[in-house]
Amino acid sequence: MTWPATLFPEARDRLHELEAELWAPGRLDPTILERCRARVAMLLGDDSVEQPQWPRTDELDARTRACLAFAEQYVLDAHGVTDELCASLRAELTDAEAVALTMAVATFDATSRARIVLR
Repeated sequence: MTWPATLFPEARDRLHELEAELWAPGRLDPTILERCRARVAMLLGDDSVEQPQWPRTDELDARTRACLAFAEQYVLDAHGVTDELCASLRAELTDAEAVALTMAVATFDATSRARIVLR
């Protein structure tokens, strides 16, 4: 994330620490994280995040589709995250991966919204 160097330096530093934890090896597949980050940015209109070449939905594995479905629902209406959606996600992820994804999506959502406001 690009932030002006003088804008809330303590918050910026903590955010960089959080992002480093989200991307730490062994947390969650970095390709899935990047696709979720890009999808969140796309949904919110944050054009500062480069969009990947998106494959067709049928070319994505079940794990990636479940993660993207969760990310999309979280951004569009977090209250609309259903038990069924969580069950399909949990069928694909370990407990630790589900926590990592939830924290990552919340962080991607908040930082994209902040970038849009601070432009």
